[in-house]
Amino acid sequence: MNRNITVVAIAALLVAAICIAGCTSPSTSSSNQTTTANATQNATSNVTQNVTSTVAAPVSVQLGQNFTLQLQSNPSTGYQWQPSFDASMVSLKNQTYVADQPATTGSGGKDVFTFQAVSVGSTTITFDHISPSGTVTDQTVNYVTVTQTATPQVAFTVSLPGASGSTGYSWQPTYDTSSLNLKSNTVEPSGSQIGAPATQVFTFQVLNTGTATATFDLMPPSGSSTEHIAVSITVG
Repeated sequence: MNRNITVVAIAALLVAAICIAGCTSPSTSSSNQTTTANATQNATSNVTQNVTSTVAAPVSVQLGQNFTLQLQSNPSTGYQWQPSFDASMVSLKNQTYVADQPATTGSGGKDVFTFQAVSVGSTTITFDHISPSGTVTDQTVNYVTVTQTATPQVAFTVSLPGASGSTGYSWQPTYDTSSLNLKSNTVEPSGSQIGAPATQVFTFQVLNTGTATATFDLMPPSGSSTEHIAVSITVG
Protein backbone atom coordinates (compact mmCIF):
# COMPACT_ATOMS: atom_id res chain seq x y z
CA MET A 1 0.00 0.00 0.00
CA ASN A 2 1.54 3.33 -1.08
CA ARG A 3 0.61 6.65 0.41
CA ASN A 4 1.98 10.12 -0.24
CA ILE A 5 2.14 12.80 2.41
CA THR A 6 3.16 16.37 1.60
CA VAL A 7 4.47 18.69 4.26
CA VAL A 8 4.96 22.35 3.40
CA ALA A 9 7.04 24.58 5.64
CA ILE A 10 8.34 28.10 5.44
CA ALA A 11 11.99 28.50 6.38
CA ALA A 12 13.01 31.02 9.00
CA LEU A 13 16.21 31.96 7.22
CA LEU A 14 19.30 33.01 9.16
CA VAL A 15 19.36 36.14 7.04
CA ALA A 16 16.36 37.92 5.56
CA ALA A 17 15.84 37.37 1.87
CA ILE A 18 16.80 40.56 0.04
CA CYS A 19 14.36 40.13 -2.77
CA ILE A 20 11.85 37.31 -3.38
CA ALA A 21 10.13 36.34 -6.61
CA GLY A 22 8.15 39.26 -7.87
CA CYS A 23 9.82 41.93 -5.72
CA THR A 24 11.18 45.03 -7.38
CA SER A 25 14.68 46.39 -7.06
CA PRO A 26 15.20 50.15 -7.25
CA SER A 27 14.72 51.47 -10.78
CA THR A 28 17.10 53.99 -12.23
CA SER A 29 16.54 57.67 -11.59
CA SER A 30 18.10 61.00 -12.42
CA SER A 31 20.05 60.89 -9.14
CA ASN A 32 22.09 57.86 -10.26
CA GLN A 33 25.76 58.34 -11.06
CA THR A 34 26.33 59.26 -14.73
CA THR A 35 29.53 58.70 -16.69
CA THR A 36 30.48 58.56 -20.36
CA ALA A 37 31.33 55.20 -21.89
CA ASN A 38 31.98 53.82 -25.35
CA ALA A 39 29.40 51.19 -26.42
CA THR A 40 30.69 48.22 -28.42
CA GLN A 41 28.94 46.71 -31.42
CA ASN A 42 26.74 43.73 -30.37
CA ALA A 43 25.08 40.80 -32.08
CA THR A 44 22.24 43.00 -33.41
CA SER A 45 24.78 45.21 -35.21
CA ASN A 46 23.93 48.31 -33.20
CA VAL A 47 25.91 51.38 -34.25
CA THR A 48 28.96 52.12 -32.06
CA GLN A 49 29.02 55.63 -30.62
CA ASN A 50 29.69 57.54 -27.41
CA VAL A 51 26.76 57.01 -25.07
CA THR A 52 25.76 58.19 -21.60
CA SER A 53 26.16 55.36 -19.08
CA THR A 54 24.08 55.47 -15.87
CA VAL A 55 25.00 53.31 -12.87
CA ALA A 56 21.86 52.12 -11.09
CA ALA A 57 21.51 51.25 -7.41
CA PRO A 58 23.32 47.96 -6.60
CA VAL A 59 21.28 44.78 -6.15
CA SER A 60 21.98 41.98 -3.65
CA VAL A 61 20.10 38.67 -3.78
CA GLN A 62 20.47 35.12 -2.54
CA LEU A 63 21.28 32.17 -4.77
CA GLY A 64 18.19 30.84 -6.55
CA GLN A 65 16.06 33.91 -5.90
CA ASN A 66 14.29 36.00 -8.54
CA PHE A 67 14.71 39.76 -8.76
CA THR A 68 13.40 42.46 -11.10
CA LEU A 69 14.93 45.50 -12.77
CA GLN A 70 12.74 48.31 -14.13
CA LEU A 71 13.54 50.94 -16.73
CA GLN A 72 11.45 53.82 -18.03
CA SER A 73 10.19 53.03 -21.52
CA ASN A 74 7.84 54.31 -24.21
CA PRO A 75 7.13 51.80 -27.00
CA SER A 76 5.38 54.46 -29.10
CA THR A 77 8.78 56.04 -29.80
CA GLY A 78 10.24 52.84 -31.23
CA TYR A 79 13.03 52.73 -28.66
CA GLN A 80 13.70 49.54 -26.70
CA TRP A 81 15.95 48.27 -23.91
CA GLN A 82 18.30 45.39 -24.70
CA PRO A 83 19.99 43.56 -21.77
CA SER A 84 23.49 42.05 -21.77
CA PHE A 85 24.52 39.73 -18.92
CA ASP A 86 26.59 36.70 -17.93
CA ALA A 87 24.25 33.72 -18.35
CA SER A 88 26.39 31.67 -15.94
CA MET A 89 25.53 34.14 -13.16
CA VAL A 90 21.94 35.19 -13.87
CA SER A 91 19.11 33.92 -16.04
CA LEU A 92 16.47 36.10 -17.72
CA LYS A 93 13.12 34.56 -16.72
CA ASN A 94 10.65 37.13 -18.04
CA GLN A 95 10.35 40.51 -19.74
CA THR A 96 7.16 42.57 -19.75
CA TYR A 97 5.93 46.14 -20.23
CA VAL A 98 3.79 47.89 -17.60
CA ALA A 99 2.07 51.09 -18.73
CA ASP A 100 1.84 54.08 -16.42
CA GLN A 101 -1.67 54.77 -15.11
CA PRO A 102 -3.84 56.31 -16.30
CA ALA A 103 -2.71 55.04 -19.71
CA THR A 104 -3.17 57.49 -22.59
CA THR A 105 -2.10 57.50 -26.23
CA GLY A 106 1.66 57.98 -26.42
CA SER A 107 2.17 57.75 -22.65
CA GLY A 108 5.08 55.72 -21.32
CA GLY A 109 5.61 53.06 -18.73
CA LYS A 110 8.26 50.64 -17.54
CA ASP A 111 10.04 47.66 -19.02
CA VAL A 112 10.26 45.04 -16.25
CA PHE A 113 12.95 42.36 -16.51
CA THR A 114 12.83 39.38 -14.12
CA PHE A 115 16.11 37.54 -13.53
CA GLN A 116 17.09 34.54 -11.40
CA ALA A 117 20.43 34.31 -9.57
CA VAL A 118 22.10 31.04 -10.62
CA SER A 119 25.67 31.39 -9.27
CA VAL A 120 27.31 32.97 -6.23
CA GLY A 121 29.49 36.02 -6.92
CA SER A 122 29.37 39.51 -8.45
CA THR A 123 28.26 40.41 -11.95
CA THR A 124 26.78 43.23 -14.03
CA ILE A 125 23.64 43.52 -16.13
CA THR A 126 23.88 46.20 -18.80
CA PHE A 127 20.88 47.63 -20.66
CA ASP A 128 21.40 49.42 -24.00
CA HIS A 129 18.69 51.83 -25.12
CA ILE A 130 18.31 51.12 -28.85
CA SER A 131 16.79 53.63 -31.28
CA PRO A 132 14.62 52.53 -34.25
CA SER A 133 17.72 52.89 -36.46
CA GLY A 134 19.70 50.51 -34.25
CA THR A 135 21.82 53.13 -32.51
CA VAL A 136 22.71 52.85 -28.82
CA THR A 137 21.66 56.19 -27.35
CA ASP A 138 22.27 55.55 -23.63
CA GLN A 139 23.06 52.74 -21.25
CA THR A 140 22.21 51.59 -17.71
CA VAL A 141 24.57 49.36 -15.69
CA ASN A 142 23.34 47.30 -12.73
CA TYR A 143 25.84 45.73 -10.31
CA VAL A 144 24.47 42.49 -8.85
CA THR A 145 25.85 40.51 -5.90
CA VAL A 146 24.64 36.93 -5.37
CA THR A 147 25.17 35.40 -1.92
CA GLN A 148 24.84 31.82 -0.72
CA THR A 149 21.38 30.77 0.45
CA ALA A 150 21.11 30.74 4.22
CA THR A 151 20.58 27.40 5.93
CA PRO A 152 16.90 27.07 6.90
CA GLN A 153 16.02 26.38 10.51
CA VAL A 154 13.14 23.98 9.91
CA ALA A 155 12.36 20.67 11.59
CA PHE A 156 9.39 18.33 11.11
CA THR A 157 8.17 15.02 12.49
CA VAL A 158 6.60 11.98 10.85
CA SER A 159 4.51 9.69 13.07
CA LEU A 160 3.76 6.23 11.71
CA PRO A 161 1.65 3.58 13.49
CA GLY A 162 2.29 -0.12 13.13
CA ALA A 163 5.65 -0.62 14.82
CA SER A 164 5.75 -3.33 17.46
CA GLY A 165 8.66 -4.61 19.48
CA SER A 166 6.90 -7.89 20.22
CA THR A 167 6.32 -8.71 16.54
CA GLY A 168 9.55 -7.20 15.24
CA TYR A 169 7.82 -4.79 12.85
CA SER A 170 9.46 -1.38 12.42
CA TRP A 171 9.53 1.51 9.94
CA GLN A 172 12.75 1.91 7.91
CA PRO A 173 13.41 5.45 6.55
CA THR A 174 15.23 6.29 3.31
CA TYR A 175 16.21 9.91 2.53
CA ASP A 176 18.86 12.14 0.97
CA THR A 177 21.35 13.01 3.71
CA SER A 178 22.37 16.17 1.84
CA SER A 179 18.81 17.50 2.21
CA LEU A 180 17.61 15.99 5.50
CA ASN A 181 19.19 15.13 8.84
CA LEU A 182 17.47 12.53 11.05
CA LYS A 183 17.54 14.02 14.54
CA SER A 184 15.65 11.29 16.39
CA ASN A 185 13.81 8.00 15.89
CA THR A 186 11.64 6.88 18.80
CA VAL A 187 8.89 4.31 19.40
CA GLU A 188 5.94 5.45 21.50
CA PRO A 189 3.59 2.72 22.83
CA SER A 190 -0.09 3.32 22.14
CA GLY A 191 -1.16 1.54 25.32
CA SER A 192 0.05 -0.24 28.42
CA GLN A 193 -0.86 -3.71 27.18
CA ILE A 194 2.11 -5.91 26.33
CA GLY A 195 2.41 -6.39 22.58
CA ALA A 196 0.11 -3.47 21.74
CA PRO A 197 0.94 -1.64 18.46
CA ALA A 198 3.14 1.41 18.82
CA THR A 199 3.82 4.61 16.89
CA GLN A 200 7.28 5.28 15.48
CA VAL A 201 8.17 8.98 15.46
CA PHE A 202 10.89 10.41 13.21
CA THR A 203 12.18 13.98 13.60
CA PHE A 204 14.11 15.52 10.69
CA GLN A 205 15.96 18.79 10.22
CA VAL A 206 15.90 20.39 6.77
CA LEU A 207 19.39 21.25 5.51
CA ASN A 208 18.58 23.48 2.53
CA THR A 209 15.75 25.11 0.61
CA GLY A 210 13.73 23.28 -2.02
CA THR A 211 11.82 20.02 -1.91
CA ALA A 212 13.12 16.97 -0.04
CA THR A 213 11.54 13.51 0.12
CA ALA A 214 11.78 10.73 2.69
CA THR A 215 10.29 7.28 2.20
CA PHE A 216 9.34 4.75 4.89
CA ASP A 217 8.92 0.98 4.60
CA LEU A 218 7.21 -1.10 7.27
CA MET A 219 9.59 -4.02 7.68
CA PRO A 220 8.64 -7.34 9.34
CA PRO A 221 11.30 -9.72 10.71
CA SER A 222 11.35 -11.44 7.30
CA GLY A 223 12.77 -8.24 5.79
CA SER A 224 10.15 -7.78 3.05
CA SER A 225 8.29 -4.42 3.10
CA THR A 226 4.58 -4.66 3.79
CA GLU A 227 3.76 -0.95 3.46
CA HIS A 228 5.43 2.04 1.77
CA ILE A 229 4.92 5.75 2.51
CA ALA A 230 6.53 8.80 0.86
CA VAL A 231 6.73 12.17 2.62
CA SER A 232 7.70 15.39 0.82
CA ILE A 233 8.57 18.74 2.39
CA THR A 234 9.09 22.02 0.56
CA VAL A 235 11.05 24.84 2.17
CA GLY A 236 11.63 28.17 0.53
